[in-house]
Amino acid sequence: SDYEAITWLNDNVDGSPVIVEGVGSHYNGWFWVSAYTGLPTIVGRWGQVIGWIHEITSEEARDREAVAEVIYNASYSVEEKQEVIARYNVTYVYVGFRENTKYGANLSDSFPDFMNVAFENEGVTIYQARE
Repeated sequence: SDYEAITWLNDNVDGSPVIVEGVGSHYNGWFWVSAYTGLPTIVGRWGQVIGWIHEITSEEARDREAVAEVIYNASYSVEEKQEVIARYNVTYVYVGFRENTKYGANLSDSFPDFMNVAFENEGVTIYQARE
C-alpha cells in the first residue's frame, strides 16, 4: 500500500508541495515518503541535516517533531492542526501503517473536517489541504 501511494504521488503531484509524514527512528522505515518522492517535509532525517549540512539546530528539529505531533495527535483541535498546516504551507498529510501504529488507528477522524482525500487504498490515505 505504501508503494502504491508513493507511486501515485510521483505520478500525480507536480511541483514541490510540502508533505507531512509521521516521525520515528531515522533508520527503520520512517521518512521514506519524502525520500522516495523528493517532496519537502517539515520533519525529515534531521540527524543528517544537523550533522552534515548544519542548516538547523537540534532544538529546531525537536520543535518540528512537535509540529508533526500536533498534526497527528487526536488530542489537538482541528483549529490547532489547521494553524500548523497553514504555518508550514503543508499540502499533503500522509497516513499509513506507521502513522496509524504510532498515533492511533482513529487519527484520521479529524482530517475530513478540513482536508480532502487525495489518495486512498487499503493501507494509506493521503489528505490534501483545501484551498
